[in-house]
Amino acid sequence: MQPDKTVDYRGPPQVPNDSFAFNGIWTDHSEEATAGASAEITLNFTANDVYLVMGGAGAVEVLLDGRHLSSLEVKGVPRLYTLFSGESLATGELDINFAPGVQAYDFTFG
Repeated sequence: MQPDKTVDYRGPPQVPNDSFAFNGIWTDHSEEATAGASAEITLNFTANDVYLVMGGAGAVEVLLDGRHLSSLEVKGVPRLYTLFSGESLATGELDINFAPGVQAYDFTFG
Protein backbone atom coordinates (compact mmCIF):
# COMPACT_ATOMS: atom_id res chain seq x y z
CA MET A 1 0.00 0.00 0.00
CA GLN A 2 1.13 3.54 -0.70
CA PRO A 3 0.01 5.85 2.14
CA ASP A 4 -2.19 8.83 1.25
CA LYS A 5 -2.05 8.13 -2.50
CA THR A 6 -4.76 6.92 -4.84
CA VAL A 7 -3.44 3.83 -6.60
CA ASP A 8 -4.82 1.22 -9.01
CA TYR A 9 -3.82 -2.08 -7.37
CA ARG A 10 -3.57 -5.48 -9.04
CA GLY A 11 -3.35 -8.43 -6.66
CA PRO A 12 -1.69 -11.74 -7.51
CA PRO A 13 -3.58 -14.30 -9.60
CA GLN A 14 -3.74 -16.58 -6.54
CA VAL A 15 -3.96 -15.06 -3.04
CA PRO A 16 -1.94 -17.16 -0.55
CA ASN A 17 -3.71 -18.91 2.34
CA ASP A 18 -4.71 -16.61 5.21
CA SER A 19 -3.86 -13.50 3.18
CA PHE A 20 -5.66 -10.76 1.28
CA ALA A 21 -5.01 -8.54 -1.71
CA PHE A 22 -6.37 -5.22 -2.95
CA ASN A 23 -7.59 -4.79 -6.53
CA GLY A 24 -8.86 -1.65 -8.24
CA ILE A 25 -8.61 1.95 -7.09
CA TRP A 26 -7.90 2.51 -3.38
CA THR A 27 -6.68 5.43 -1.28
CA ASP A 28 -4.82 4.19 1.79
CA HIS A 29 -4.92 6.27 4.97
CA SER A 30 -3.34 5.58 8.36
CA GLU A 31 -6.36 3.64 9.71
CA GLU A 32 -8.45 2.75 6.67
CA ALA A 33 -8.51 2.41 2.91
CA THR A 34 -11.20 4.19 0.88
CA ALA A 35 -12.61 2.45 -2.19
CA GLY A 36 -12.55 4.03 -5.62
CA ALA A 37 -13.59 2.58 -8.99
CA SER A 38 -13.62 -1.22 -9.31
CA ALA A 39 -12.41 -1.62 -5.71
CA GLU A 40 -12.18 -5.17 -4.44
CA ILE A 41 -10.46 -7.13 -1.70
CA THR A 42 -9.82 -10.83 -2.14
CA LEU A 43 -9.43 -12.70 1.16
CA ASN A 44 -8.26 -16.31 1.40
CA PHE A 45 -9.38 -17.42 4.89
CA THR A 46 -9.80 -20.25 7.37
CA ALA A 47 -12.34 -19.32 10.09
CA ASN A 48 -15.84 -19.91 11.44
CA ASP A 49 -16.77 -16.27 10.86
CA VAL A 50 -15.30 -13.34 8.94
CA TYR A 51 -16.03 -9.71 9.81
CA LEU A 52 -14.87 -6.39 8.40
CA VAL A 53 -15.11 -2.96 10.01
CA MET A 54 -16.44 -0.56 7.36
CA GLY A 55 -17.64 3.04 7.25
CA GLY A 56 -18.68 5.65 4.72
CA ALA A 57 -21.61 4.91 2.44
CA GLY A 58 -22.30 2.49 -0.37
CA ALA A 59 -23.03 -1.06 -1.42
CA VAL A 60 -20.72 -4.01 -0.79
CA GLU A 61 -21.14 -7.36 -2.54
CA VAL A 62 -19.61 -10.50 -1.04
CA LEU A 63 -18.84 -13.62 -3.07
CA LEU A 64 -17.69 -16.92 -1.57
CA ASP A 65 -15.63 -19.07 -3.93
CA GLY A 66 -17.07 -17.14 -6.89
CA ARG A 67 -20.75 -17.43 -5.84
CA HIS A 68 -22.86 -14.54 -4.54
CA LEU A 69 -23.08 -14.75 -0.75
CA SER A 70 -24.57 -11.42 0.34
CA SER A 71 -25.08 -7.74 -0.37
CA LEU A 72 -24.51 -5.17 2.37
CA GLU A 73 -25.37 -1.49 2.60
CA VAL A 74 -22.71 0.45 4.50
CA LYS A 75 -23.92 3.67 6.11
CA GLY A 76 -22.23 6.10 8.46
CA VAL A 77 -19.59 5.69 11.11
CA PRO A 78 -17.34 2.62 11.11
CA ARG A 79 -18.89 -0.53 12.53
CA LEU A 80 -18.47 -4.29 12.29
CA TYR A 81 -20.19 -6.08 9.38
CA THR A 82 -20.49 -9.86 9.02
CA LEU A 83 -19.08 -11.08 5.70
CA PHE A 84 -19.27 -14.84 6.36
CA SER A 85 -20.79 -16.92 9.13
CA GLY A 86 -20.36 -20.68 9.22
CA GLU A 87 -21.37 -23.47 11.56
CA SER A 88 -17.83 -24.84 11.74
CA LEU A 89 -14.31 -24.02 10.65
CA ALA A 90 -14.27 -23.30 6.90
CA THR A 91 -11.68 -22.45 4.27
CA GLY A 92 -12.56 -20.33 1.28
CA GLU A 93 -11.98 -17.23 -0.79
CA LEU A 94 -14.09 -14.11 -0.33
CA ASP A 95 -14.21 -11.52 -3.09
CA ILE A 96 -15.54 -8.30 -1.60
CA ASN A 97 -16.63 -5.64 -4.11
CA PHE A 98 -16.95 -2.08 -2.83
CA ALA A 99 -18.83 0.94 -4.13
CA PRO A 100 -16.66 4.07 -4.30
CA GLY A 101 -16.52 5.86 -0.96
CA VAL A 102 -16.81 2.80 1.29
CA GLN A 103 -14.02 2.66 3.87
CA ALA A 104 -12.42 -0.65 4.88
CA TYR A 105 -10.70 -0.78 8.27
CA ASP A 106 -9.90 -4.18 9.82
CA PHE A 107 -10.79 -7.83 9.34
CA THR A 108 -11.63 -9.88 12.42
CA PHE A 109 -12.31 -13.60 12.61
CA GLY A 110 -14.29 -15.94 14.81
